[in-house]
Amino acid sequence: MAYEPNAKRRKTKSYFEKKLTEMWHPTAKWCYYVAFVLKEKLPREHGVVSDLLRMVRNMLPSSKLTELWLRDNQITDTELIKLAEMLPSSNLTYLYLANNQIDDVGAIKLAETLPRSKLTHLWLENNQIADAGAIKLAEMLPSSKLTYLWLDKNQITDAGAIKLAEMLPSSELTVLSLSRNRITDVGAIKLAEMLSSFKLTGLGLYNNRIILFHSFSLFEKHILNRNCM
Repeated sequence: MAYEPNAKRRKTKSYFEKKLTEMWHPTAKWCYYVAFVLKEKLPREHGVVSDLLRMVRNMLPSSKLTELWLRDNQITDTELIKLAEMLPSSNLTYLYLANNQIDDVGAIKLAETLPRSKLTHLWLENNQIADAGAIKLAEMLPSSKLTYLWLDKNQITDAGAIKLAEMLPSSELTVLSLSRNRITDVGAIKLAEMLSSFKLTGLGLYNNRIILFHSFSLFEKHILNRNCM
């Protein structure tokens, strides 16, 4: 039997829809509060999270909002794909999607919209993104405006790291964080070899599978003078 919204859900949905309509053009602080409410106050089984995300998406094109913080909301690929479709018509420059349930499918769709979006800062740490998602993000870097990209605590291996390294020289990135993934010396060496060709000021690689005894000289030359994360 299909789930029928109860009176409490309808009342909650109506309340937030009214507030969003009245208070749109919110500050980043307000959006962070909305994200907190989504996580802490509204049980996902009541369906309010999806309803509120839909309202946010629909209002983005007419909004002056530049920052949207949606961490810890169990956002899936399905919900991210719908959000990504609205990015080209929005003014968002900061998008925070850490600690959700995004994998390669969502990451690929998001990457495809980057060249048409205004995003400069993108947080995707602690999701389930693997090499396919990382490679697509890398391929879109040269035609995007991204300067900060966080991919910590995902499932990225050397294949993803190598592709990111190859595309960095033609990108605008200044900060790239790949900590707590599955990168070995192979991917780390490629990043080290490319460092002299691009403008990174921050590179995060801690808690991977890097030994680097045989390649320490590369990192001593290229990384130790950077603000490693």
